[in-house]
Amino acid sequence: MKIGPIIAMAAALTTSVWVVLSLQRPSASPTPGATQLEVIIDRRKVQFEQIALEQGGYEYRFLNFDQAGDKRMSASEFERVLATEGADSDRGALLKALNVSGYGQLAWVGLGLLGQLLFSGRMILQWITSERKNSSVVPPAFWYMSLGGGVLLVAYFIWRLDLVGVLGQSSGIVIYARNIRLLAKQRRAAGLESAVSTPKG
Repeated sequence: MKIGPIIAMAAALTTSVWVVLSLQRPSASPTPGATQLEVIIDRRKVQFEQIALEQGGYEYRFLNFDQAGDKRMSASEFERVLATEGADSDRGALLKALNVSGYGQLAWVGLGLLGQLLFSGRMILQWITSERKNSSVVPPAFWYMSLGGGVLLVAYFIWRLDLVGVLGQSSGIVIYARNIRLLAKQRRAAGLESAVSTPKG
C-alpha cells in the first residue's frame, strides 16, 4: 500500500477535527479566576463565565456568543439574554423538527439532505448494477456519488459542529478521491493499450 493516501487520510482527519474544535473555541479571552460554564443556545454550545464580585454577587460574560457580545452583564441582564435568545416558542414545527432556529438555516439542512441522498443513492446504484450483471460490481458513478455526498456531509457536519459526523465522513473523502484517480489511470492505460493494439490502415 502506498504511503501517500495514508498521509492524505491523516491530513483530512486532522484538518476536519481542527476546524470543528476551532469553531468551538471562545472568541473572547477568559477572565482570570472566573468560573467557565456552557449552555446550549440556538443548537450550539455557548461558553460564558461567572465572575465573582468583591461586594458579593456575580457578573456574567459570554465568550463565544456574538449576538450578546462579550461585555460583562449583571445577573438580570444575563437572564434576559438567555430568555430572549434561548426561547424557541416562535419556531414553527418545521424548524423544530429540523433542529434549526431560523429559515435561513434551512439551506444548510438542504445541503446535508442532498449529501445524504447522494450517499444513499450510491448504494442503490451499486445494488441495481450488481443485480443486472448477476455479480458484485462497483460502477464508477458509485465513487463520484460517494465523493460528492461525503464533501457535502462534511460541510454540513462542520456547520453542526458535529465531531462524530465530521470524523465519519472526512476519512472517506480521501478513499473516494483515490478510487476516482485509480479509475482515471485505468482508463488512460486502456486507451493506450487500445491505441497500440489497433492495426494501422
